[in-house]
Amino acid sequence: MRRRIMMFGLLGLMSLTFSPGAASAGAVGGPLGITAPFSGTGEALSCQSLASCTILGQTLGRTGVLPLAGAWQPAGAALTKQQPPSRSSLGNQLDGLSCLPTTCVGVGSVNNGINSTLRRIDVLSSAGVWSTTLLPAAHRGANVLFSVSCPTTTSCTAVGTTATGARVAQTHSSITTITLGAQGFASAAAVTHPTPGTVDSLTSVSCPTPTWCVAVGTTFGGAGKQWTPLLEVFNGSSWIQQPVNGLTSGYLLGVSCTAPQSCVAIGSTNALANSSTKPIVITKTPQGWNGQVLPRPGVTLNAISCVASQVCMAVGSQTIGLSTTPQILAHRAGVWTSEASGALPKGTSGGEWRSVACLEANQCHVLGTTTSRGRPTVLLASPLGPGVRGLSVKSGSSAGGAVIRITGVNFQPGTMAHFGSMLVRPTKVLSSEVLTIVAPAHLAGPVPITLTTRFGTSSATSAATFTSIAPATA
Repeated sequence: MRRRIMMFGLLGLMSLTFSPGAASAGAVGGPLGITAPFSGTGEALSCQSLASCTILGQTLGRTGVLPLAGAWQPAGAALTKQQPPSRSSLGNQLDGLSCLPTTCVGVGSVNNGINSTLRRIDVLSSAGVWSTTLLPAAHRGANVLFSVSCPTTTSCTAVGTTATGARVAQTHSSITTITLGAQGFASAAAVTHPTPGTVDSLTSVSCPTPTWCVAVGTTFGGAGKQWTPLLEVFNGSSWIQQPVNGLTSGYLLGVSCTAPQSCVAIGSTNALANSSTKPIVITKTPQGWNGQVLPRPGVTLNAISCVASQVCMAVGSQTIGLSTTPQILAHRAGVWTSEASGALPKGTSGGEWRSVACLEANQCHVLGTTTSRGRPTVLLASPLGPGVRGLSVKSGSSAGGAVIRITGVNFQPGTMAHFGSMLVRPTKVLSSEVLTIVAPAHLAGPVPITLTTRFGTSSATSAATFTSIAPATA
């Protein structure tokens, strides 16, 4: 697992291979379409809308490991490769990504010598141009940014590790505050967060608001000399390390917060053999942070995305013997379940999911890496079920008759609509992204509109809610 502390070999990543095996795939509420478009590794994914995402990773070029980006339109299965600046012939790594409506911020590292890296910040402008800034380091060693979260258009928080001495063991977690200006990157300020007497790393951060963030990772040391979960909370003025109840060891690799005090973190247990590893889950409760080990041998969870309290998708891999295959777990109503199985693209085998972005409960996009002809290959998955972006008319008479143009993704001939609990046949499916219905008579009040195809049903969201208005009385 590459994000674990001291595993920063950039060139070694490109020799990644997996044994054949059945892949697990699916989406919360429906199946996934899976593609493997080109060579490289997929690391980070962020989506601006149901049909517009950005991916980051790396690929092997003539001059070494090169950074890789892509503008992805999941509904149309179209991906345009982009090339962020390569800042080192020894290796470039992109690990974290957070996208705003017009700007994306990526983070990672560049290899500037044996066992030495520098943190990098990449900004994608509204004009589609990537720019890269390297942060200076006080010491040679592992200076890496693994994850970034941007709660506003001008501020982001990134987490990772920083070298605090001349030896690998002198590496500690760091938190970097990034300020964005009119032209993109403006400044960055890093703070080292060491746990006294240990080696530690922060691997993921989620900031639902500018004054509330949660960062997770792992720390090594203590009386038992083992890896244990590390969790820190930003309360608007300072970062505070908080205990995790119920877990004595393990790694935290991902966290997702839908609101302050509403967070879920995931990772894996600390096992000597991959097949003995089990996934761990930590949730925020009024009593604190409570951890549990899920009874799924060989499973490691790398990333998580939540759309509501305890409505989440977590992704990773399962290792059984010499076989490593992608794994997806979904969480609803307090229960974690494996998603439905699905086949990888022809000619590919094995692999893992590295990142997930959920726009709605049934609209989760997934990024990872598989193997094709012995080479690491980017692996993409997007839901086949319908999703609603918006309504042309948001309100109308309770007597019915309003013509509503619905925009979204994955519409098909035969799509049916539910206007509240009432079944409505669309008047016309204009395309895979547009259809129209006529509102029936309905009691006054908000009315959720959902669409159903053979691949599933769209989520009831605010974007898909119509307000039925009772006629005025004399």
